[in-house]
Amino acid sequence: MKYIKKEFPSFNLHMIKTDKFKTINIEVVFNNEINKDKITITNFLSSIMAFTTKKYDTKIKFAQELEKLYAARVFSNNYRVGKYYVTDFEMRLLNDKYTEVGLLDKALSFLKEVLFNPNVSQNKFSVNSFNIIKNDELSMINRFKEDSKRYSILKLFEYMDKDSPISYNTRGYVEDLNKITPENLYDFYKEIGRAHVWT
Repeated sequence: MKYIKKEFPSFNLHMIKTDKFKTINIEVVFNNEINKDKITITNFLSSIMAFTTKKYDTKIKFAQELEKLYAARVFSNNYRVGKYYVTDFEMRLLNDKYTEVGLLDKALSFLKEVLFNPNVSQNKFSVNSFNIIKNDELSMINRFKEDSKRYSILKLFEYMDKDSPISYNTRGYVEDLNKITPENLYDFYKEIGRAHVWT
């Protein structure tokens, strides 16, 4: 196994080369100090970015392009680590040693599309994609309450110290979800971009 770290002005690149696996995993990780008011919109943004892009502007086109990449997968995760809220975009694909030369380059181009070319026009996210993701996010928030063990632990932490990050519901809050619009979601995307210098 070979490990290489390259440091750039706005990010660090970590590469681990191994011959043990037939797949390649690529992760792009963002972290910020956790802010309760931004949990819901962060979840929403990462979900919509991993749903469609400007070039692949429907879920079908998005999925078809992943199929062309030998059933590669792209997904996002959000989670709390101490006082930080982490968003990570992950791509998994077959090693081009087993598929075709240049597959990794094509996959990286697709991931670049996901991160830098969201499904936006006239300074707002696609309303169709927005509505689908909003329903999904609402469903996930409501489903959390059905998990009695996790929900009761969260309530315990809220009673202990409602201002502590450990008491924040990382699935998000319905009242915050209802404040999100296609326009302010795009504003938040640009805000994140400035903070992490993705231009």
